[in-house]
Amino acid sequence: MPTGQAVPPPQGFKMLCLRDPSECSGGTNAPRRLTLTRQRSQELEAVNAYVNGFPETTDEANYNQIEYWTAADRVRGGDCEDLALEKRKLLVERGWPEEDLLLATVTTAPGESHVVLIAVTDQGELVLDNKNWAVIPWGYAPFTWEKRQSRERPAVWVELNPNRFTGEALKLPPLDQRGSAVATAAKPLPPGEAATSGLGTSITP
Repeated sequence: MPTGQAVPPPQGFKMLCLRDPSECSGGTNAPRRLTLTRQRSQELEAVNAYVNGFPETTDEANYNQIEYWTAADRVRGGDCEDLALEKRKLLVERGWPEEDLLLATVTTAPGESHVVLIAVTDQGELVLDNKNWAVIPWGYAPFTWEKRQSRERPAVWVELNPNRFTGEALKLPPLDQRGSAVATAAKPLPPGEAATSGLGTSITP
């Protein structure tokens, strides 16, 4: 999956980092791709199917807010980013490296903003989507890719749309500096970012 320069994270992710700095701290200077064994592949399929069985519920219904990123649970459910966060949590509990589990924003074929989880493996990036019970390679997903977390720093998001690549080198904050990571995630959106990306408004479950 080609990636470009650093871009502002989604607003809901920024607020998640401010509430829980552990969500955007840490990282690595030498990310490695996990070997996709049969067991690891089965874990992806099982976690994707399990969480996709949760109720799809909007943030407004659960939290009386347009956007509130938090891991879903089986009772209250959640929308697309909540379900993606829950999948990431369950896979980390099963030993998956955090740098191989990346949140990504996309635009669907009908033009709706959406969030999925990407699993990075030695066989490529795979997509866990609450709209799809199958785990599929990123190139087969019917999306326009917008942005995702970088593998090196969870607080830093990178451009995925080649039409917007600038060639600018990726600049990363120092490792293990929680305040630096939170500051990176909390930078304000540039003018027009919310309007053009759809991320300042409700994301489709």
